[in-house]
Amino acid sequence: VRKGPLLKHGKTLLDHSPTRATAQLMELCTAGTEGAEPVAQATEFLHIYIEHPQELLVFLEFIVNTVPNSEDENVLTTTLLELYLAQDLEAARMHGAQNGHVEKSTSSIAGRNERREKAFHLLQKAWPDDSSDPHFDSSKALMLCQASEFSQGLVFLYERMGQYREVLEVYMADHNYRSLIDTCRRFSESMANTQP
Repeated sequence: VRKGPLLKHGKTLLDHSPTRATAQLMELCTAGTEGAEPVAQATEFLHIYIEHPQELLVFLEFIVNTVPNSEDENVLTTTLLELYLAQDLEAARMHGAQNGHVEKSTSSIAGRNERREKAFHLLQKAWPDDSSDPHFDSSKALMLCQASEFSQGLVFLYERMGQYREVLEVYMADHNYRSLIDTCRRFSESMANTQP
């Protein structure tokens, strides 16, 4: 598989054969002799997936899990997080299309819940402890979690950043008083040493 033709015609190939095109891109971005750099960087091909978010999700999951610590890891992980938290990644199923009525199926909701679970595991994997740097853009991750009302992700990020008062605000907004009290107990000493 050669890089040039895929850069030039990748979008057309994706339009006609998304599974095959994605497989070729996976091979191109991970191929190389042992210890050598891949032939291409995954970030070079993100733009061709503009109309194929599900295939982009598959592509990024493969790359993030196959090529750890790549130079583009932060961009790839942040983009994957964005896809996991997307409200409408799966196309709404058309029911009564003649009336212009679109309804999301229960499988669409289940898919969203599964992606949220994957988002949380991705955050944990990409920021394994609070003494290390995250392998994603933490500011953008916070914004994505806030925009998608992903409380579990917000709590994780705020805890890693040592912003315990924000953790309390998330729990108060969610009316999750048990977790609020638990957070006060766990981080009372750290919160006492910070400004109000």
